Amino acid sequence: MSELDKKRLMAGMAVFAWLAQAAYVVFPIDLLPDFIPLIGWIDDLVALVGLGVTTVWAFKVVREARFPELFASKPDVIDAEPYEPIPPDVIRSL
Repeated sequence: MSELDKKRLMAGMAVFAWLAQAAYVVFPIDLLPDFIPLIGWIDDLVALVGLGVTTVWAFKVVREARFPELFASKPDVIDAEPYEPIPPDVIRSL
């Protein structure tokens, strides 16, 4: 496995970790219910801080993975041949 493949795998893991933490923050089901004073709010605070840290980490790892290189070999749409519609006589012959 090349170094770039390892970075891309790490970027995928970072995005997955971000999605998992975002789901924990958004969904109403908590590890520790909020009706328990202080403790119920601390896990939400830890989840929010973790989401912030994961966001910074995911941006860093995705940028290092150089995903624009994936699309470098594809031709630009601007350089493509112009679209020519099918002439009506060809359509009538079908």
